[in-house]
Amino acid sequence: MTIEVQNTGTASTTISGIAVSGAAYSLSSQLVFPVTVAPGASTAFTLNFTPTAAGANPGALNIGGVIFTLTGTGLGQQLTYSYTAGSNANTPVLAGGTILFSSVPLTQSTSATVTVTNSGTLPATITSIGVVSASVSSAFAISSEPSLPATLAPNASLSFTIAFSPILSGLNTATLLVNTASFTLSGFGGAAPALPSYQITGVSGTVQPFTQPAVGITLAQTYPLTVTGTLTLAVSSAVFASDPSVQFATGGQIVSFSIPANTTKAVFANGGTTIQFQTGTVAENITLSPSFAISGGGSVTSTGSALVLTVPQLAPTLLSVQVTTVNESSISVLIEGYSTTRSLSSISLQLTSLSSSFNLPTTTFTVNVSQSAGFWYSSGTSVAYGGEFAITVPFSTTLATTSTLPLANNIGVTATATNSVGTSNSVSTASPTSPTTAQ
Repeated sequence: MTIEVQNTGTASTTISGIAVSGAAYSLSSQLVFPVTVAPGASTAFTLNFTPTAAGANPGALNIGGVIFTLTGTGLGQQLTYSYTAGSNANTPVLAGGTILFSSVPLTQSTSATVTVTNSGTLPATITSIGVVSASVSSAFAISSEPSLPATLAPNASLSFTIAFSPILSGLNTATLLVNTASFTLSGFGGAAPALPSYQITGVSGTVQPFTQPAVGITLAQTYPLTVTGTLTLAVSSAVFASDPSVQFATGGQIVSFSIPANTTKAVFANGGTTIQFQTGTVAENITLSPSFAISGGGSVTSTGSALVLTVPQLAPTLLSVQVTTVNESSISVLIEGYSTTRSLSSISLQLTSLSSSFNLPTTTFTVNVSQSAGFWYSSGTSVAYGGEFAITVPFSTTLATTSTLPLANNIGVTATATNSVGTSNSVSTASPTSPTTAQ
């Protein structure tokens, strides 16, 4: 546009300067000021309009102190955005800005309505609306999306609703995309509700040594969120040394579990609702205690008691007895077992002949092994074996036989053991095998 300034008076006048404001307006030919205009004369300059937005583009022109309002209309699309959430009613928001949701406790939800308006002068098309989250699960979801693509005439609008259901305590965020325009969705989740009381099921009280009982965790009622946690096994020995074999079947003394939302039973790392553990061979207390967290982070409180199991102090348990060495001058007998007291007093052995061709009268021996057992159980090496022991008892003898069987197969042994609690079970060697020809 060419602007002409004419002096219609009777005396010369001076224009001190010309200035323009508004991003859409500029001067393409600038005069050299001050400019003197004689009576009846004029001067001119060019004003450019390059709209920066669709719709009205306001500006102002200052000619020597005289102000003119500039009005131009840009043709094109222009989307503007606003939202309503809680007390934030019809709040404008620019692309790149943040849509704030009301804070709600975990397990509850709230929503915001987003309105997109075409403030331009030409129709605008919305092809996509979506929520993008950095995590697998999102606290935000579009609950009422309009049919897309949608064409908005000038001054027309459309609205959709975004639901906010926090998945963790504290700040929850995601990104809303409307075509290529992005917005940060932000809301705070309050504390999770208390977890229902729990119970560790499967066994209780006194458990036998050298067994593998199974335990589970059950909530008193369902919980609306997924719960994760760990079950920890702790050992307190009654005989000054713990058995390192006391651990879960999956290895170690800590095992992970999860309780899916709206269920009551824990699912362990093995995929089952119970987990086995080894009770060991030492008298001790085994304590099982869980800790809980909600999925996505944050601890959650619950009422319940740790499970305390007791492996008692018992008489020894013998597992096997066998003749390991037999010749005409000696016999050696190996006895294996365990003692939860980590002590032994004596070993009783009865030797008998299993073949009529083998001259060995039935003989009973009782051997005091308290000192040897004390040396073993007080050694650092023994700790790795808990209450287990292996004792070899040698005998000197003179044997005579005409049997073709190996000498060890002609000798039967029955063994028992004692400690401060009592006498063990009785174990015996196997019956002799059939005669064989020496190779």
